[in-house]
Amino acid sequence: MSLETQETVAASPDTGFWTRAVIVAAVLFVAGGFAFLLVSVSRVTVDQFSAGTLREMEQLVAAVQKYKDRHGSYPPSKQSALIEHLGSVMPPRTDYLDLMQLDAAETLVFCLSGFRSAQQLRSDLTGSLYPFERQYFVDLDRDGFAEYVPHVGKKAPFVYFAAPFTDDLQYEHPLGRGVARPFPSSDAFQIVSAGSDGKYGDGSGKALHDNLSVGPSNAE
Repeated sequence: MSLETQETVAASPDTGFWTRAVIVAAVLFVAGGFAFLLVSVSRVTVDQFSAGTLREMEQLVAAVQKYKDRHGSYPPSKQSALIEHLGSVMPPRTDYLDLMQLDAAETLVFCLSGFRSAQQLRSDLTGSLYPFERQYFVDLDRDGFAEYVPHVGKKAPFVYFAAPFTDDLQYEHPLGRGVARPFPSSDAFQIVSAGSDGKYGDGSGKALHDNLSVGPSNAE
């Protein structure tokens, strides 16, 4: 390159500007593509969670229906009614656990598993109304009764609510993942799951996030 050409290039103020503009545009394009990829992956993850969890919830609803066919009624959500109901349908027990400790997540597992404690579920699932898998049992509050978490996520258990869905029905996650409440519904009962973030919300009824609810009317 001649001295004259070098001086001309050096004297051109637009060269550096356009070089920087091209670099910035390239960086933005790459960053935009990466952001789009992250959003797409996140959306796929959420969709996979919802689809898989809804299938589990529909199976749980069918199992609760089988429970009613076998015992004549659904498990109540009110504590006193639940204790009275269990006293009329349960065989003699040998675990000596306090049934008053049952919450809305544990009631689901206890009733569908044939009235078994968390310890009994480690070795015996015969006669269960739902195809439970042992690796998804948890005992978050360590009271001897098991909860059951979704195959995807595995952070917050499925929760059972029986009608009437009054304001006092709720399940508070023992490890601070929010408060589950029943959705407005005309169903006899419903199964509630936390959303893909593993949280139920604040329990106000206004912060359900992407929580899921399935009852007999929408599980067919």
